[in-house]
Amino acid sequence: MFGMLDTFLENSFLYFYGLVILVALFRYSKFFDTPLKYLPILLMYTFLTELLGTIIKSNTDLNPLISGFYYNTYNFIFFLYFFYIFWSFINSEKYRKNIVILSISFIIISLINPFFQNYILKSQFYAYSYGGLVLIYCIILYLKENNKILRSKFAKQSLLFWISIGLLIFYAGYIPIKTYYSFSSFENKELFYNLRRIHLSLICIMYSCFIYGFIQMKGKLKTP
Repeated sequence: MFGMLDTFLENSFLYFYGLVILVALFRYSKFFDTPLKYLPILLMYTFLTELLGTIIKSNTDLNPLISGFYYNTYNFIFFLYFFYIFWSFINSEKYRKNIVILSISFIIISLINPFFQNYILKSQFYAYSYGGLVLIYCIILYLKENNKILRSKFAKQSLLFWISIGLLIFYAGYIPIKTYYSFSSFENKELFYNLRRIHLSLICIMYSCFIYGFIQMKGKLKTP
């Protein structure tokens, strides 16, 4: 029943990564002088991280230790960068202070996590989950502060709005899946494959939001 869907999802998510990089570079002139100027580099880093993971899964002769270290380091950089993005685009000093405090606590948790999970062999669940929750919080603060503007036509043309929606959908859906992946023995194969479909679908939805945001943005993006 899910054969065609599974084939599509397993083979398409890397194409989404590649497409969003191309669109981001094409529209780069509209946000090159904002904190989002490093986003294409992060997207390329994401693509290479996922590509490395795919190659290692398909070739058991390659060292999986490289993938674990690379993946955990990527997540650390990814979260800190987006904390910085939302800190930059939020006006409220109270909100900005909260983001700084939570960012520092994320760094502390990331330093402590390896004492409970091998940094090279294991995905750092506690740091990842905390980072995802902080990112959701940052997104909510941004959307709350810009509530009136985002209800207008501006939302359709706002790159950061669509990036926010994509990230919000992904992390709200994936953190529970990540929890299952981290603590399950995977005895229930049907549940595992269903969650895998949802996981890959969330990736496609998130990057579809990114792509739409790049295409729809009008004028140059400005920081507050």
